[in-house]
Amino acid sequence: MKLIRDYSIHRLFGKVSELFEKTRKLEGRMASDFDLKLSDTLRYYTNDTRAALDLLYRRSRALANFEHSNKVSRRTKIMKILSMRVHLDMLYIFTVLAHHIHHLSHLLSFEPSWCT
Repeated sequence: MKLIRDYSIHRLFGKVSELFEKTRKLEGRMASDFDLKLSDTLRYYTNDTRAALDLLYRRSRALANFEHSNKVSRRTKIMKILSMRVHLDMLYIFTVLAHHIHHLSHLLSFEPSWCT
């Protein structure tokens, strides 16, 4: 009888051990998935921010080239239009950057329920 009970306890401990091992692997996979999601999100926003800054540079450079090359009387009217366009582009870029920073701050402060 004692042999059967020892075997049952041994088998129970084996099953519990397997359960803990599977749980550990699952938690590791979930943590790595979350880290991958964060790194992909960061890479996306980094590329998006770089593209926005490149656009800002190209628009600013276009305005500078325009100011340098165009010296006719219509220059002031066209410059105002281009300046407004660059200004609007800058406002859009800063709005996008603020949104990305806000979104990333929410992602970085997020803790999945299985972490607590």
